[in-house]
Amino acid sequence: DKSEKRCESSETYSFTTCVKNSISRRVGCRMEWDVWSSRDIPVCTTVEQLLKFEAEYEEIDTWELNSIVQHTECLPPCIYTEYKLADEPYKFKQGHTLHLQLASSKVLKRTEEIIYSMESFVSEFGGALGLFLGFSFMMFWDALAFVVYFFNSKVKSYMEYH
Repeated sequence: DKSEKRCESSETYSFTTCVKNSISRRVGCRMEWDVWSSRDIPVCTTVEQLLKFEAEYEEIDTWELNSIVQHTECLPPCIYTEYKLADEPYKFKQGHTLHLQLASSKVLKRTEEIIYSMESFVSEFGGALGLFLGFSFMMFWDALAFVVYFFNSKVKSYMEYH
């Protein structure tokens, strides 16, 4: 646990169970089909209890994690899986919509930096060609030097002969 951001480290801990137990205790009852809440909490039997239960859940429905932690006194788990939207949501053809709600109003800004420069690409590409094909960009230089030397020697021999 960090002092400024406490969490529950137990592997058997369930944040969902803790929140449901907290709300059920606050209301004074639990839903009959609720498998998360403690069986020690009685089942809701009156309309007033059900309305109070519904109001409690509707209140925390849009809250962020830190507000839920303060309200329920349930610590978040130290290890958890975070899901993120990787692409644009699917758009249905017949006018249906898919509602997505952000889990937090906090924004994490990530920037991309080029770590594979053009120079790196050229050098690795040339290295791969040299390794697999016996090809080198220096071959062009050697070929050019050979052509210049060849024509230079021909010109000299021609000049000496005439």
